[in-house]
Amino acid sequence: LILHTKITGLAVSNATVLRSSFSSSVISTDLAHFLLFKASLTRLKNSTSFARLLSPSALKNQMGSYYTVHSDAKFDASRWTARALRRYSFRRGMFVAVAISEESLDSFRRYYGFHTPMITNGRCLPDSRMAYPQDAEQTKTPVLVSLARFSQVKRQDMLARIAKRLEQEGHKFILQFIGQHQEQEILDAVKAVDCKSIEIVGEVSNPLDYLRRADAFCLCSSIEGMPISLIEAMAMGAVPVCTPVGGILNIVSDGVNGILSDDISEEAYFRALKAYFGMSKDRILD
Repeated sequence: LILHTKITGLAVSNATVLRSSFSSSVISTDLAHFLLFKASLTRLKNSTSFARLLSPSALKNQMGSYYTVHSDAKFDASRWTARALRRYSFRRGMFVAVAISEESLDSFRRYYGFHTPMITNGRCLPDSRMAYPQDAEQTKTPVLVSLARFSQVKRQDMLARIAKRLEQEGHKFILQFIGQHQEQEILDAVKAVDCKSIEIVGEVSNPLDYLRRADAFCLCSSIEGMPISLIEAMAMGAVPVCTPVGGILNIVSDGVNGILSDDISEEAYFRALKAYFGMSKDRILD
């Protein structure tokens, strides 16, 4: 959760803000941006923080409160209690919901039954003079990059199984997993596949360097909003190979500027990656 004040911007944890936002001594806030996912609501379910957030005394702060719809609205608020709280706060103007892609906007309209503003995700990239990591010399072996936190939604374990199948079929490549180890069981599942073509890089401070030398960008999520990592990868020239979910559909056209799987199943994504390996070098460069 981020608070933008008249003086500066403060980036703090949900718990800190929910405790301090209602303190009489807190700095006057002009805008509050909330990222209240299911995990956040789970942490708050045994407290009165969220109720206090919607109380009349809280509204006296006269701050603008915005909530971004990062994925399908149905998955963003799957429980009826979460949906009721959001609907109430949106209708009363306590929060302004902001969609980040055409897909998330459509899902919001379907789920809540009314319109809301949309601001598409974007990324201001640094200039092209960023230095490569020392081990990032160009090779003839295709480099595939997966840049995402290790989680069930991002499905790195599925990608690892697919990589193993491709390796067994004789394809030569390097698949780098870059991202925070958020869910240990997913990381363990990737390691258990025992694919020699996989490199688990982990969290890095210079992900653009890895994307810059990548030939392809792999994103096989089950749900998405408008992935910043995808925007970065395409800007760096990597060919996106993605599942057809969320805002991905707004920026990747199958066979034009990337490859989309037919659906989100493992077999469909396996076929999508095989299609990438079957592309001619000239077509990839185009």
